[in-house]
Amino acid sequence: MVAIGAFSFGALCTAWAAANVTSDTARASAIGTVVMFGNCGGLIATWTFLRASLVPLSALAMVD
Repeated sequence: MVAIGAFSFGALCTAWAAANVTSDTARASAIGTVVMFGNCGGLIATWTFLRASLVPLSALAMVD
């Protein structure tokens, strides 16, 4: 269910940005901007979930 919403959201945002501008130049810029900000999410996620912040697996095994 998450994958259905996550993958369709990217296409819908790009289409929404393209539909809300008038000229072809602005449409190309809007699509490029939406894709750029979408790719920045991967960079942010890389530095958000670092290995040092993870709980050791042995601690999870000790929980009943």
